[in-house]
Amino acid sequence: MKYSYNPEEMAKEFDLEQIYRKLTSQCQSYMVRADRFFQETDGALSQMQKAVARFEKQTEATAK
Repeated sequence: MKYSYNPEEMAKEFDLEQIYRKLTSQCQSYMVRADRFFQETDGALSQMQKAVARFEKQTEATAK
């Protein structure tokens, strides 16, 4: 089979707009997941920082 560059045939074989939309949709989905992950980790980090601050206050009070 001989291959030649024919944009019309390639456009029929590979629906580039559909591929682009699908990839864009997947990318947006991953970005939403990443945003959720970072929001959750920010919340967890904030809780850990508060816990460490409480622990430091308790150990200072106990040491006195």
